[in-house]
Amino acid sequence: MAGAGPLSSHAHHGNSEPVQAPEVPFSLRSWMTAVGEITCAVNAAEPLAALLGRVAQQACWLIGFEYCAVLLADPAGERLEVAGSSGLTADYVALVSDGGSLLLHPSGPALDTPAARAYREHRTVAVPDVDEAPDYGRLRGLAERQGYRALLAAPLRTAAGQSGVLVGYSVAAREFSRAEQELVELLADQGALALE
Repeated sequence: MAGAGPLSSHAHHGNSEPVQAPEVPFSLRSWMTAVGEITCAVNAAEPLAALLGRVAQQACWLIGFEYCAVLLADPAGERLEVAGSSGLTADYVALVSDGGSLLLHPSGPALDTPAARAYREHRTVAVPDVDEAPDYGRLRGLAERQGYRALLAAPLRTAAGQSGVLVGYSVAAREFSRAEQELVELLADQGALALE
């Protein structure tokens, strides 16, 4: 399903300006289909990785991300780990699973990531263009390995507090509309409900 969404981008990587993505052709039917699939997966007691992978797939389909990941905080609360994904390569998952990656409380900007910031600050973080995001030292290298230029990260909030982050990645630099941010937040809430 990844990349099959209506907003799949085919812009060239050489384009240095973020493109304004068209408004999400969001429909109640699309949303209800996504929620229904996630609910069925929960009721069928699918393994957690498969369930969270389904949430990531829905984000790709509904919003037009090429890749998506659900990251959960480790038991020690030190870092984020990929718990489910759609479209990400095994090499990229291994790279971000390295002990020094995705630290929740890095020693400085050189080790920070938008996902960790979204988790720490309990808010959605948008990066329209990785090349124009100096606040995240590791981001450009990570983005080059997977081939994305923009991302949107929303926290997963459960009754017990923060549990992780949903991150959608776009191969083209792009501005994210308010509707896209709200959809990511709604899907993050669905992921959190699935965890509970």
